[in-house]
Amino acid sequence: MLRNLFSALAVYLPALAMAGGPLVLEGPNGRTPARYQDPAIVLNFDNGDLGSLAKANADELVNEALQIWNAVATSTVSLSQGADIAEDIDASNFTSYIPAPFSADHNDDDGLNPIVYDSDGSIIDAFFGAGQGTGPDATVVGFAASSIIIGSSFFTEGFAVINGNDELGVPQLQLRLIVAHELGHFIGLDHSQADIDNAEVLDPFLPRQLASCSTAPPDDYPLMYPYACRDSLILHPDDDVAVSTLYPATDFFQNQGQLKGTFVTSDDAAVRGANLWVENTLTGDVYSIVSD
Repeated sequence: MLRNLFSALAVYLPALAMAGGPLVLEGPNGRTPARYQDPAIVLNFDNGDLGSLAKANADELVNEALQIWNAVATSTVSLSQGADIAEDIDASNFTSYIPAPFSADHNDDDGLNPIVYDSDGSIIDAFFGAGQGTGPDATVVGFAASSIIIGSSFFTEGFAVINGNDELGVPQLQLRLIVAHELGHFIGLDHSQADIDNAEVLDPFLPRQLASCSTAPPDDYPLMYPYACRDSLILHPDDDVAVSTLYPATDFFQNQGQLKGTFVTSDDAAVRGANLWVENTLTGDVYSIVSD
């Protein structure tokens, strides 16, 4: 059986336009939003430390991050900590638990969904190149992926890697939000820009948080925005709807208004990959989707 591995990462770099919705379209017709068949998803935490953060504290941080998704009342997704990985995952053994870079072997049949504590960023370097995870100028804070059999509608297994490189100086609150962001990718959500104009530009003379999150107030950024701009441990309404659409509670669609239509050019050609968003003018809530 042919498999695909779909990943997304949290970076300190400019991002392409994205909109709320599924990360992967698969299924028999290639148009089904991919998700986990059982929304009660068990995660297996690394047995080592996350940089200078002891394992117990790293576990607590990840559990706080997953509760952000579990708190969505209109979604059935439920993330929980299961049995720990038997050893400390590092650059010498990570291919025993997650895919090796550029490998067709996805390591997706061992019954594990590893949350990897990459203590110094060296695992991230292996995937994205030297200096992307290690050193003071690293750009990748974490990434996540899930594997799917081509033609299936459901992911088999997945993993997330969190960068513990202390030289990045990521504040604890922001790291929690980054972990929650990566868990969003893990369960099948794409990046979102909602109504943000996506004009962030890195300024070498400003702290990264200020340089990359300067075009809107923090609460206006979805958690699934490509930058870690949000500063509160609750989801943006766009995140709520995105996860609820992928993992809906029984009455979700009955209690939500829906807009349906086509997005086309003047000569009736479909416009694909556009960021479409609507705003509740009474509350200011914004919801987005990408045109297909």
